[in-house]
Amino acid sequence: MIKNILFYVSAFLLVLTISSCGGETAVNDNSDDPDAEKDIRIRVISNGCAAGTVGDHSLTNLGSITVNIKDANGSLCFQDSFSQNDIAESMKISGIKDCSAATITISGFGSDANKILWIGKSTGLNFKKDKTTLLDIILYPVSGTACLPDPLTIPRFGHTSTLLGDGRILLTGGFTSCTGTNCQAGKSVEIIDVESGTIETLADLQEPRALHTAIPLDDGSVIIVGGVRLLDTVGISPTDYPTLPYSFSAQAVLVERYMPQYPKLNMRNNQLGTNIPSATEILTLSYSEVPFLPFQKIIVDTVSNPALKTVYLIGGISKDGETYTASSKIFAFDITENAETVTLSPVREVAAGEKDGMIMPAAGIYSGSVFAAGGKDDNATAVADTHAASSSTPWEGTGPNLFYSTNLFVDNNLYTFGGFKSDEDGLKENKTAYKWNIGQNDVTSSDGDLLSWSEASFFSEAVYYEKGGYFIVIGGAGGYSKNDNDINLGSVVYQVIDKETFKVIGKPATFNLNFGRVLPKATIAGDDMLFITGGINKLDGSGIPVSEIEINKL
Repeated sequence: MIKNILFYVSAFLLVLTISSCGGETAVNDNSDDPDAEKDIRIRVISNGCAAGTVGDHSLTNLGSITVNIKDANGSLCFQDSFSQNDIAESMKISGIKDCSAATITISGFGSDANKILWIGKSTGLNFKKDKTTLLDIILYPVSGTACLPDPLTIPRFGHTSTLLGDGRILLTGGFTSCTGTNCQAGKSVEIIDVESGTIETLADLQEPRALHTAIPLDDGSVIIVGGVRLLDTVGISPTDYPTLPYSFSAQAVLVERYMPQYPKLNMRNNQLGTNIPSATEILTLSYSEVPFLPFQKIIVDTVSNPALKTVYLIGGISKDGETYTASSKIFAFDITENAETVTLSPVREVAAGEKDGMIMPAAGIYSGSVFAAGGKDDNATAVADTHAASSSTPWEGTGPNLFYSTNLFVDNNLYTFGGFKSDEDGLKENKTAYKWNIGQNDVTSSDGDLLSWSEASFFSEAVYYEKGGYFIVIGGAGGYSKNDNDINLGSVVYQVIDKETFKVIGKPATFNLNFGRVLPKATIAGDDMLFITGGINKLDGSGIPVSEIEINKL
């Protein structure tokens, strides 16, 4: 499971200058050769992640490092160790034989030279005779939690966090500021270079948006679709629905194809690969009726037809004057990648005809059809439905009518975490996770409630760690502590739910983060390292978006 072990020193950042001299033997070259004077920069961050400590540096606990370089076939090209006295501001590693498409691994030790405490890696490098290679590598803890040395340039929440094929994490949009009862979305884009721990600012999106969807493509670009520009903490009352305490408006309507900057930092610094600047373009999407609405659920089917990706836009809310009405419509379009182009099919309606309205339902793809649960009005015929291309079928099972829940679709089952439950008396606070056994027409409650200081848990992030067989639920709204349980406050809880037993697991697997985060994002990257970004510490005008990036070794 997860070991929540904290180190006084949690992350090191090394900038190495490495010379390939064509030899078979490694040496620590401190001769009078001018090339021996190369910079090495080491940054260390404390485990606390408290404001003001991010970026603090110390070499106190780093006893030694081992450098290991292997080629594309896994054959060893170089290996050597360096003591604490060798790790200085000026350092050169020489004697590396030619090594192509290489992976360099740096292991850090404390006082025990037999126990690795930190590890870092960089891939796709070429080491050539008489050529200097510059490296920027961060050493991550092999267990426990930490923060990256650098925070986000623009703190955000309700953004996207997308793992790219080269291991970097792309962050797009999100709400970036709040005034009064409104939070406004931004257009900014940042990327986390996982190998170096560097945060780079890229070109903006064409349109401000938050609560949107990012779809990675095979060519390295990312489709950006949906989202809204405004979040309001003043509720609305759609027809036949209970009052919803949070609302979204000003729907984004452009579909963008975003190309991050390539290649990653260490390849770019060594003139490897083709240099591609970050840029975005608007893709043409034809439709007879605008398919984008606030409170809409967007899911992507990448399995049913391997030749394309199908985007489904489910439900939402339309506004006519002061009247809010839930939409029952489901729209879809396909993304097709060709050798040099990406095209979108015209928008089509799925399961056209009379069916229940849906406001931000939980949803996934089940046997090629859309399964959508919750977000229904007081007169709905069923709590969930299966929507095929030309028809909808009410689900025969029973379950809670959920709003503002977080959901994942794993192994043909829908999992929902927290949110609000609706009944004849209106919305009720909820801290339960549910497993929707679609084929068996039943719903299983979690063994134990989600941990929250108030009576609700919502706007959290959830990820599934397949290797460990468990879900991780991060932050959300629901209170900061037992003495400060305002439902709008960001939760600090990082909690684990076993997939098979569906049991909420206690300490040490579940523990407190360093920051309360509402609408954060989390992505697994590198060697099973979870990166937690963004969120806001309170859902109102006094809330402050979180800039610090917390990490946890899974």
